[in-house]
Amino acid sequence: MTFNIQKFIAVAETAKNAALAAHSSRWLLAIDRAVEGILSGELVVTTLVGGALVTSLNGSYTANGSCGCKAFTYGHKECRHRAAARLWELYETA
Repeated sequence: MTFNIQKFIAVAETAKNAALAAHSSRWLLAIDRAVEGILSGELVVTTLVGGALVTSLNGSYTANGSCGCKAFTYGHKECRHRAAARLWELYETA
């Protein structure tokens, strides 16, 4: 599969608009960090049944509505791993 950057950016903008509509600055930040990570290659998303595996230099996390990362365990439900998994799912179905 060829990665279409323009399509991914459009998906991310739609997600950011939804976060803005929901008045969620935390999701906006998570989306921005996920986009930056995916575009730079720092985050790699592997689609799984019922979620995704998001891999970075700091570890791999299964994102499927929850996440095992430090931010999530400290109560930050809007982590970049969950945002990356959702963005990738939206990108693949767009």
